Amino acid sequence: MAYHLDFSAISLSDLKAKLERADLIPSQLPLLDGIDKKLAALGKAGIRSLEDLSLALKGAKGPYALASKSKVPEDYLVLLRRTIESFRPKPAKLAEYQGIDPKLVDALSGIDIRDSMALYDAAPDAKSAAALAKKAGAEAKAISELRCLCDLSRIQWVSPTFSRVLYDAGYRSPAEIAGAKAEAVYESVLRANEGGRLYKGKVGLRDIGRLVALAGELG
Repeated sequence: MAYHLDFSAISLSDLKAKLERADLIPSQLPLLDGIDKKLAALGKAGIRSLEDLSLALKGAKGPYALASKSKVPEDYLVLLRRTIESFRPKPAKLAEYQGIDPKLVDALSGIDIRDSMALYDAAPDAKSAAALAKKAGAEAKAISELRCLCDLSRIQWVSPTFSRVLYDAGYRSPAEIAGAKAEAVYESVLRANEGGRLYKGKVGLRDIGRLVALAGELG
């Protein structure tokens, strides 16, 4: 499975369904205003997939150019670009993951594996993880743990710190979170971060509900 969603396989109708079923944050709610008309206009402008849309909106002048062509308001396209960019989280540096031995990070860096995407791609399963551990001169268990953390941070909005909380709460993959009840994940996260062990503040049940839904988007 690829680290990111395959934008080329997501049509505009898929995008509409994704936005409509999501529990959008307040700043994203304007995306639903006249969504049918706006997406139809983008389709007439030659946009067929999320990949087409992402490419058309690229660069400082992307939203302006697509607005001129499609007659969809530029401010709407700017918000849409910001939202779809968040669907593909930027890879995190391996050194950002808490609880990982710096020597392991250095060893992986020595074989050109420096971020979460590179680690995830190099160890897509248990067999390849074991081979990578041997190549890096590391324990298979340590590689497996780091791979789980990288896998968890594929979920939108999950930082390296929060991936550690989820791991310590007993979750090893997005699939495990997607298959869980939001209330159960919420309680597990509270216990894992008891006393602000890993971060200050509190993640609410509604945010955990969003997390479960986003994990399901990864398949």
